[in-house]
Amino acid sequence: MANSEILLPFDDRDEQFVIDGIRLQEGTGTRSNHLPAKAAYIISTSATDPDIKEVLLAFDSIIENNNADNRRRLRAQILQELAGSNSQVVQNFGLIAAQVDNIGNALKVLHTNFNDITKRVDAGTFEINAAIQESDTTLAERQRLNNKEIVLHAFLEKFTLPVAHLANITSSPQSLDDDFFDTLDRVKGIHSDCQILLGSESTRAGVDIMDQMTKNLNSAYQKVYLWLQRELKFLSFETPVGNRQVRKALEVLTNRPALLQSCIDTLAEARQRSLYDSFNHALTGGDGDALGTKPIDMMAHDPIRYTGDMLAWLHSALVGELEALQAIFELPPNPGRTNRTIEGEIRIPLDSELHLRDHVRPLADKSLETALSTFRVSLT
Repeated sequence: MANSEILLPFDDRDEQFVIDGIRLQEGTGTRSNHLPAKAAYIISTSATDPDIKEVLLAFDSIIENNNADNRRRLRAQILQELAGSNSQVVQNFGLIAAQVDNIGNALKVLHTNFNDITKRVDAGTFEINAAIQESDTTLAERQRLNNKEIVLHAFLEKFTLPVAHLANITSSPQSLDDDFFDTLDRVKGIHSDCQILLGSESTRAGVDIMDQMTKNLNSAYQKVYLWLQRELKFLSFETPVGNRQVRKALEVLTNRPALLQSCIDTLAEARQRSLYDSFNHALTGGDGDALGTKPIDMMAHDPIRYTGDMLAWLHSALVGELEALQAIFELPPNPGRTNRTIEGEIRIPLDSELHLRDHVRPLADKSLETALSTFRVSLT
């Protein structure tokens, strides 16, 4: 095997084997065994191929004599080994095919499970979406109800009064305290705010609330009127200190001129009786001696002195009456000037204060009517 090119001589049987191998290689059968043809093709290949040359050199170490018998034995041995290898490969591929079948079955099961899970997920997604939509609707409805509740609370706080507060202005007129006047101001505010409802879509609610507040106001004014009538009949001017409740009651009745005028008339009648008694006491005497003064009838020695003393008493009584009325009504003494508070801020008189001021001088004049009648009689 020292030649650079190794050639394998062929005999007739080798040629026949190569031809059979080529036929098998060119055959169209799917199960034909191509191993003999491939072996023959390899044996017939030139030794110049490096790979074939390397194989032949290996064969040279195996085959002692390169003759036809040895080559046939080698071919048969190789074919036998190839057949065994092919058989082992086929067996291995059979195992692989079985594993592939198992994997295919497992994949089918997985695919079935996946489809089932997909269907369940789709169904769950549909149910979840429905639940989410229902939850969104519920949340929106809850928010809408919360907004309505806020509006309702604000409406009730703005346009309603607790029963306990309403009892302050609807109960019997035993006394008028600060709670009564606070409740009355609240009722006035609600009655005024009903104008907003009348100008909106809540016209019916505005009318109902206004009717109820009107009834409450009428009841409150009636209570103030009855209480003030009783207080004015026994109101004392001896210590002309303003009665705050009387002042507030008179201020409240400025919205009801008829009731206010009735109370003013009651006060005038009470003052007429009081001044009449005081004037008669000044004329005729009594416990005035204890004060070191004598009756006018006894002091006057001539008509001019008598008339002057009576006029002086009437003037003093008129001034005292005006001061007492201003003190009771809590009016500033100088209506023509701007009044300032302790803090220095300008105080602007209210409409009710100006209205009460208009009654002070006529009330003082009316209170002196009976005393003036006595004066006229005394002059005659």
